[in-house]
Amino acid sequence: GDDALGLRKFRLPYDNRSRILHVQARIIKPDGRIVDMPDDRTVKLPRFAPESPAARLYNDDGYLLGKIGKAEVGDIIELSYQRIIRDPRWLEPLQIGGDYPVVRGEVVINHPRTYEIDFRVTRFGELSRASPTKLPTQIPNLQGGEPLPGSRLVFVFEDEPAIYP
Repeated sequence: GDDALGLRKFRLPYDNRSRILHVQARIIKPDGRIVDMPDDRTVKLPRFAPESPAARLYNDDGYLLGKIGKAEVGDIIELSYQRIIRDPRWLEPLQIGGDYPVVRGEVVINHPRTYEIDFRVTRFGELSRASPTKLPTQIPNLQGGEPLPGSRLVFVFEDEPAIYP
């Protein structure tokens, strides 16, 4: 099949208030074969030129760029990553989809029970009634010691059309 070059590349925003710990990407072929992304296929790229005013304002912001492999028409591309957010007050919007339709997307948020999470889901600029499944979980204690009781919010998005059709 034709090489689906635009689909095999991904871009994850990062900043100095969060850390991307793990990225897993793979292609699932129509016959069931799986092609995993090698570990050395990601690179950090600054979002702004170092001398620009935006770079001084948004210090250490950028993108983690990656390339999964040779995707072809009919393949399923699977991308997952884990991000630890130190300061949730400045969380940028999370986007499911983009130039291409998404068959299934999931956003999972683990947080200590003492945190109130204000989330809003929009779809094409309109507020959506999407609500997460809420599950109990344990949160690692970053200062050491016992894990903290927490909640896991799971949002599932299915059959999302392209955002820029």
